[in-house]
Amino acid sequence: MTGLKAGYLYDEKYAWFDSGPLNLKNLQPVEHWENPETKTRIHSLLKVSGLYNSDDLIKLTARDATQEELLRFHTKEYVDKVKELSNSNDGGSAGNEAYVCKGSYEIACRSAGGVLRAIEHVMVGEVDACYCLTRPPGHHALADQGMGFCIFNNIVLGCLHARFLANEKQKKKLRVAIVDYDVHHGNGTEAAFFDDQDVLFISLHQDNNYPLGAGGVNKHGVETNINVPLPPGSGSGAYRKAFDRIVVPAIERFKPDLILVSSGFDASFMDPLSCMMLTSDDFRGFADDLVKLAMRFCDNKIIFVHEGGYSRHYTPFCAVAVIESILGKTKENDVLVEDPFLSEAKAWGYQECQPHQARLVELVAKNHNLLSVLDDVLTPEEETVQESITGLLNSLSPSKRQLVIKNLESTPMKT
Repeated sequence: MTGLKAGYLYDEKYAWFDSGPLNLKNLQPVEHWENPETKTRIHSLLKVSGLYNSDDLIKLTARDATQEELLRFHTKEYVDKVKELSNSNDGGSAGNEAYVCKGSYEIACRSAGGVLRAIEHVMVGEVDACYCLTRPPGHHALADQGMGFCIFNNIVLGCLHARFLANEKQKKKLRVAIVDYDVHHGNGTEAAFFDDQDVLFISLHQDNNYPLGAGGVNKHGVETNINVPLPPGSGSGAYRKAFDRIVVPAIERFKPDLILVSSGFDASFMDPLSCMMLTSDDFRGFADDLVKLAMRFCDNKIIFVHEGGYSRHYTPFCAVAVIESILGKTKENDVLVEDPFLSEAKAWGYQECQPHQARLVELVAKNHNLLSVLDDVLTPEEETVQESITGLLNSLSPSKRQLVIKNLESTPMKT
């Protein structure tokens, strides 16, 4: 696969964010799951592997989101509350599992601003794609409260900024597809765009993990809001089926101008906050599919925004696999960063799609009218076959061409 002109964005301040105390009844004091090492080890692996210093990876510089930009989604009361808590010595709660410590406001603005900066580079074509290794994460944050370690909703603000730039600079209405493969439901992103027909939101997550009660199968079949609540224990086969039967055909039907990805790695087999079985190869496959779709529909425009992933041992290999995919690196043509855990995880039992997992995927596809899309849209491989057949037919004289077409129409085909 040909690589994109790829950007990478990270800021040292992201490692300074303090997620606060993890004070649970009868729990001996322990380090918070959302800690700096789950991100800094990604950055370190990029450097040690040589990918960071590659001429193919363009380093971008983060900026701070302004209050005006935050208020495109968040309420003034909430932004003021975060600022006030951040300026105090003791901090406090900004919402369920969202703690603000001293200085949190400034770093959260830098996290959101990093995504806005990436949007700006991509929208003017300075880079095609970008991986934003931002922290704190964002996809749980609602307009008026934080949730699930998220203060401001980075990907929502990024989407709104892209649409603002498209309208202001190009006088164009932008259609954006957001794919969220973090293991937890992207409830904040869903709330922001549920009724917006110009934003397609697809969330693949563990059923009823976090937030409890969110992200169930949408029985009303809203074509631009698709939840895929996969059963605990889902592995490579279930996710591959979900991509093939839901994610890819939904994006093909929607035909976006830009793809944004909530890139969380907490569905990995080693993550402490989920019961899924994915490997770095699976996340590489997700990125391969999404990059190909961006090439087909979006003039290459795609941005990956880091969300969760709480295994300090394994998350770095998943993130680097995605960045390698953006760069167009493949097992066939390149020396990839070795994942020392890969063979063991791939050998785990029940990695294949199980019947109950397949039923859930087919139910979601049916509810969102995607079964007909699968029949009506050619895959890239089928398009290649069609082009080859067309080329062969065009090489014939008109009379012979008509004869071949007539013979094909009368030849029984397999059903």
